[in-house]
Amino acid sequence: MSVTAWTYIGAVLLLALLCAGAVLLAGNRASSDSQARMPELIPKEEQKVVEVELSVTPEPTQKPAEQIAIPAGAVDLWIAGRPTGITVRSEAEAMTLLNDYLSACSDRIPFGERILSAEYEGGLSLYEAQGEGTLLTLEEAMALLQENADLLPVRIVTEQRVRTAVTSKTETVKNPNLAKGNRIIKQLGRGGTQITVETKEYLSGKCVSVKSSDPVNLFEALPTRIEEGTYLSKDPKEEPGKKEGSKFKDAEGLQLILPIQAKITSYFGTRNNVMHNGIDIPAKAGTGIKAPAEGLIAFVGNRGEYGTVIDIDHGNGFVSRLTHCENVKVKLNQRVFSGEQVATLAEDARGEGKPHLHYELLIDGVPANPLYYLEK
Repeated sequence: MSVTAWTYIGAVLLLALLCAGAVLLAGNRASSDSQARMPELIPKEEQKVVEVELSVTPEPTQKPAEQIAIPAGAVDLWIAGRPTGITVRSEAEAMTLLNDYLSACSDRIPFGERILSAEYEGGLSLYEAQGEGTLLTLEEAMALLQENADLLPVRIVTEQRVRTAVTSKTETVKNPNLAKGNRIIKQLGRGGTQITVETKEYLSGKCVSVKSSDPVNLFEALPTRIEEGTYLSKDPKEEPGKKEGSKFKDAEGLQLILPIQAKITSYFGTRNNVMHNGIDIPAKAGTGIKAPAEGLIAFVGNRGEYGTVIDIDHGNGFVSRLTHCENVKVKLNQRVFSGEQVATLAEDARGEGKPHLHYELLIDGVPANPLYYLEK
């Protein structure tokens, strides 16, 4: 072996000896320390055994919801033989809820409709609570019913009066006694009003039925009645004869006299294509004008080219019209008798001709030929 090898072996042996000595020294020191710190032993009879029970901690679970106890006297609401799931604390609360909900449903009816009846559909029942429904306060129960109208269906019947305007019509008839081109309004029309009664049914807030009655007249519409003339003289361009027109209504005993006893110079009928609605009797100004028959003074006043006019109503639709009057001796609504002087003949207002009386006979407002009704 070389010197180096022997040197390496010697070092190893020396290191081993040092380690063994150190271990031995440490053991002796630990033994002496143990003897120094050892407490006195407790007699066996004084020793107590403490037993500790170990348990496994369970995993945390969610706390169950607290259940509200159903109080005595609580009731369940049933409709049409089925439960609604609503429970309230007492029958009094149930009645309050039902009345309030019925009023709320009625308040939603459109304005103008009158409620005839309001009731729960299918029959409503209250039973002693069995704990199957949900106990609710009045506010909670009302909110639930408002959200679900079919939970407690309510049937409401209403009535509404509907007014409808009726337009007046115009009725036109031909009058062969009235001169062609002339029109007489016999009746001025007016609109009417009809009423229809509508009956509606609402179920759970929805309109399910509408019924209407036959219309009834509140104010009956009146038509405008117009008469259109068709009469023309035989020869419209020539002077009319005595027999123009017709006797279209019986006088029923009425006998007329000429207001002025003089010759007639112009007769009733169309002349020069212009209708002449009466007869003309020329006379001196100041000549007395007499009532053709008994009657009441229906008008006294000025009428344009006719000057002062006196209308005498003989009854039964017959009216005598006397024109170009002056020195009137009668007043409105005065009764006069046949042959009684009512005025005098005035001068011709235009100064173009001889004074004359223009005498018209009106029958139901239509000018007629007086000759058919004069005494023979």
